[in-house]
Amino acid sequence: MELMVNHTVFIPLAQPAQQAVGSFATSGGASTSSSAAITFPRTVGSPMNTGDAEFTLEMWLRPSATPADNGQTAPTEGANYSGTDGNIFWDADGFSTGRGFICGLDAGIVYLSVINGGSSRTEMGTTDIRDGNWHHVAVYRRASDGLMEIFVDGNREASIAGPTGDISYPGGGAATDDEQMLGKEKLNLAFGFDGDVSEVRMSTNRRYNGATYTVPTVPFTDDADTVGLYHFDQDAVTVEDFSGSADGTLIGSPDPTWSAQDPF
Repeated sequence: MELMVNHTVFIPLAQPAQQAVGSFATSGGASTSSSAAITFPRTVGSPMNTGDAEFTLEMWLRPSATPADNGQTAPTEGANYSGTDGNIFWDADGFSTGRGFICGLDAGIVYLSVINGGSSRTEMGTTDIRDGNWHHVAVYRRASDGLMEIFVDGNREASIAGPTGDISYPGGGAATDDEQMLGKEKLNLAFGFDGDVSEVRMSTNRRYNGATYTVPTVPFTDDADTVGLYHFDQDAVTVEDFSGSADGTLIGSPDPTWSAQDPF
């Protein structure tokens, strides 16, 4: 199955009955404090608080096929942190700490924004994925040299050196800094993602190497490098982490619901 964030995000579940994430906003509109989303831990000591070494964040996305629903074009590739102004599907930054990352769509193209103190970088992929189909999307980031990579459907679409160093949450920040969010920007200042999301996995290694890779054809599995694994196969407000470390929580009003859409 999958969960839908409308702005509509669906995220697939593995069972017949599923829930859908309620409306974020219509036609790519601005998210609000009550917009539906899923939060995950980013607290100090949480396995999901990645950024001190290397990580791969991957998931299946099916953006709305209506271009205007994910039509933001504010992110700009270069030495900046403009990712806060796109159709955000993952927000893991720190408002008061000045370190973290955001992933989203810019006119349907996947981007990754990283910030660490006075250094920042926004990097873009190349493919507009607003075609109504499922797409495997992965981003990779390495602290030692700042390497940032974007992968879509078996192809590496971007690879560049960005800010170096630890971008995990160090503690002592604002209330929103100790969480990361699927479906919209945490502070509700930008635009959420409109479409379906399924199978989310956070890993502390480099899952994909080289210019191409074999696209997964089955749900993600747990292994020694997995720190977050979400199949969205339960009808509940708690989203089970099948790696056993950090459950997610559905939030928003109206309450998020599930969808039976699935990429496999």
